[in-house]
Amino acid sequence: MANVTVFDAGGRAVRALCRNELLGNTGSLVWDGLSDGKTALRPGMYVVYVETFGADGKVERWKLPVALAGTGR
Repeated sequence: MANVTVFDAGGRAVRALCRNELLGNTGSLVWDGLSDGKTALRPGMYVVYVETFGADGKVERWKLPVALAGTGR
């Protein structure tokens, strides 16, 4: 099980990519650069916060920096 949330540089949650979802050992998640309200976010630095919950009760957490680039439109 996992939660994956995107935060802006100010520490505000801008997108919940998944909540309490069963994930496999491999694969990927795609973030389209949109907020929870489906509006395009500004280019810049964001943090992807991942929490995994094992069947044994073990919780692991990661913070991963990502850069959101402009679309060129």
